Amino acid sequence: MTYASGDQSDTAVTINVIEVYNPDASYKAVIKTAKGDLTLQLFREDAPLAVRNFVDLARQGFYDGLAFHYIRPGDIVIGGDPAGDGTGGSGFFIPAEFNRHQHLNGTVAMVRGAEPDTASSQFYICLKPQPERDGKFTVFAQVVEGMDTLTSLAATPTSGADSKPYFRPLEPMVMETITILETAPEEDEDS
Repeated sequence: MTYASGDQSDTAVTINVIEVYNPDASYKAVIKTAKGDLTLQLFREDAPLAVRNFVDLARQGFYDGLAFHYIRPGDIVIGGDPAGDGTGGSGFFIPAEFNRHQHLNGTVAMVRGAEPDTASSQFYICLKPQPERDGKFTVFAQVVEGMDTLTSLAATPTSGADSKPYFRPLEPMVMETITILETAPEEDEDS
């Protein structure tokens, strides 16, 4: 699409039309990687803003082709940064939603800065229980299928702790696509 006014024109503008988010639906996300798929159960009731943010970004194709840019073996995997170095985001922040979910093996939570309300698009997946993170980060999902894929991702050789950028995978571990699966709420039987 090109806009023109008189003898001046502007560059093309791309508009992505995405499916309307249903706040009453249940959501899963399937992250497709070269190592296999990860299926996440999203915690809409406990982290509604984070889940909506993740669903909307995934439906826009925001995550498609982005890498897991930080893999610390036995600890954590981080992805969702368009800059690819831990400094990027979607261009806006969402408020923190600390909740009852614990940081267990396969827990998915929003990366944030020093202040609580600075989460954007980056997320991390725990490779072990991490109770020190409970109540400090927004947990919004849990890996429910593909733990073998997560284990394989976590085994990717990295630059390690002695070489900058720290824990950068030596070969890109790309999120090929994220597909959102929506289950509509049950219809009220008395309606």
